[in-house]
Amino acid sequence: MRNVFIRILIGLTLMALICSGCTTKQQVGKAKKEPPQSIHTEKPKKDGTVISMKKIKPPAGTSSIDAYRLMYWSDGLKVEAYVATPKGPGTFSLAVYCHGGWTIPTEVSHLKQMSGEGGLVKFDSSLLNGAYNNLVTIAPLYRGYGNSDGKVEGIYENTRDTENAIKAVMNYFNSKKETRHVQDFLYLEGWSMGGAVCMRVVAEREHVKSVIAISPFVGWNLFNTWEQENKYNVNWFSFYYSSIKAYGQFDPNNETFKRQSVPYEKIKAPTLLIHGTSDQTVPWQATQFLYTKMIANHQDVTLKLIEGGNHGLTNKWDELGDIIYK
Repeated sequence: MRNVFIRILIGLTLMALICSGCTTKQQVGKAKKEPPQSIHTEKPKKDGTVISMKKIKPPAGTSSIDAYRLMYWSDGLKVEAYVATPKGPGTFSLAVYCHGGWTIPTEVSHLKQMSGEGGLVKFDSSLLNGAYNNLVTIAPLYRGYGNSDGKVEGIYENTRDTENAIKAVMNYFNSKKETRHVQDFLYLEGWSMGGAVCMRVVAEREHVKSVIAISPFVGWNLFNTWEQENKYNVNWFSFYYSSIKAYGQFDPNNETFKRQSVPYEKIKAPTLLIHGTSDQTVPWQATQFLYTKMIANHQDVTLKLIEGGNHGLTNKWDELGDIIYK
């Protein structure tokens, strides 16, 4: 099901010491408040339009690839992404890597790194560590992260930026001047909040080969429904309360909450969910709740729980590798 994608996953995993933005207690590094207005020197263009594609030095140990810093338009904002490609000509599938972060909107902009239970993640070209030479890989940073415009937003907005990053990289590499082309076959990997982003992308797309969600946040509708049935942990209640502060009183039929949730019923691609049972940032039980819902719908989903694993499974690399390679 996922033999090709497995290889890129392990390489990216080594850099993805992902923290989650699901709690307002998150430790944030090197962020600044956005100015009252973000002024562009050029008129915003159609979503997915490439602004610039600058070749950069590949991460250490990845000499067989070319690396780029991509800037593209998404909802009138300039958004940053990093891209890795094989050096030679050909037609390649696309691997999309969705990092973790906040699940509610904040006043933070240009967030360069985050730290938490799973370690430190930097929002820069290091997200390409481990990219392979038989796939095109893209790691969108979303609005508010890295050098992207705007403030840090929620799952829906991050999904918009991911979809437009996919458009941008396909537009660029499928142009006549390029000898490398990207076909519409996607492999997606998401960590923490990025897991919800990946599942939202998959729910709206055909031609997706597989999705892997590690320590995933499952979206607000599923999480809050689960939390209301399991009010025994003060940390998870603070999660629930943060969504109310951001989006108003919880109602699964409310359009705002729907936009910030995962329409899991629409997922057709094979889905692998992996979670540690000692995760103190995102509850593994909520991932199990998603799994039971998908099983009831006869969807192609696998759940793997790793005993004692923390958020991001940074203390269980061997077990994570065994699950993915099996």
